[in-house]
Amino acid sequence: MINRFNKQLMNNKYVWLVVAILVVVVGYVWMGGNQATGPDSSGSPSPSGSAGSTSSPTAGRTKTPTGTPQDNVSYTNLLKQYQAAGTLIQFDANCQMSPNKPTFKSGTRVMLDSRANTPRTIMIGSKSYPMLSYGFRLETLSSSTLPQTLVVDCGNRQNVGTILLQR
Repeated sequence: MINRFNKQLMNNKYVWLVVAILVVVVGYVWMGGNQATGPDSSGSPSPSGSAGSTSSPTAGRTKTPTGTPQDNVSYTNLLKQYQAAGTLIQFDANCQMSPNKPTFKSGTRVMLDSRANTPRTIMIGSKSYPMLSYGFRLETLSSSTLPQTLVVDCGNRQNVGTILLQR
């Protein structure tokens, strides 16, 4: 009788061990596995972008985002730097631009930051900027005609904001 009880108890231990392992595996898969998160570990996907592009919104070629900033500067540090300088323009998941009517001197380098989980194209004036999901670009905005008001489109949304370039 005692042997039978011990055998049954051992079988229950194995059952509970298997159940515990399954719970851990299911929890791991449900939470997204080893999905990368941003450098600030806030739970949002890692941003990607291009830190080397310097284009005018009215002429020239567009540099496609490459995936990592140059000079090993982290996204978080770039975000802080451009936010402190007042040269950060963010686009949320609904293509809302923030701030929606900034003013910059011509030749100012700005950070375009997409907070959407899908790729999109940002148009500033006649210049097109392809953006990766959760991507960013560092761009120099300039115009030979000043002051110049540039209309901003985001994805399929028209006139989500304007940028005023001054001397």
